[in-house]
Amino acid sequence: MHIAAQWRKPEGIGDALHVRVRVTNIGASKVSLNQYGTGLIIAFPATTQHVPPDDIAWAPVLLCEDQERWFEIFKEHTWIEPNETVSDDLLLNLGRPPTIAKLEVRLIWAEFLRAKSNADNGFHADDVQVFARVIVSPTATIGEPAA
Repeated sequence: MHIAAQWRKPEGIGDALHVRVRVTNIGASKVSLNQYGTGLIIAFPATTQHVPPDDIAWAPVLLCEDQERWFEIFKEHTWIEPNETVSDDLLLNLGRPPTIAKLEVRLIWAEFLRAKSNADNGFHADDVQVFARVIVSPTATIGEPAA
């Protein structure tokens, strides 16, 4: 999985974070993406940090007062073929100037035939979870075309 981000300044919007997530199915079977549990979380350095200073404390973008906001990814990709690479781009107006950000992506998938027979759109014990995290600077660039 590859995650990249770049701050952009679309006309009339102000600062926006452009996020690109790319994943390749390196397996021999088609996999079905489960939107229940798949998504992107973005966090920024918290205004209050730990004392003594160790790891940076992060404050996620919130959906409401105390609930992290999950941004949907790969909504148009219900499955990924063997050796196929899929990419998704989001342009997010987060209401803040460019700053360092932490991006965390979680993908949930199942072997395609089992997923077709289990349409409850929830977690299953055999689902595969893939997690990736990247910290991007305010000057980071995506630097490559979408796959």
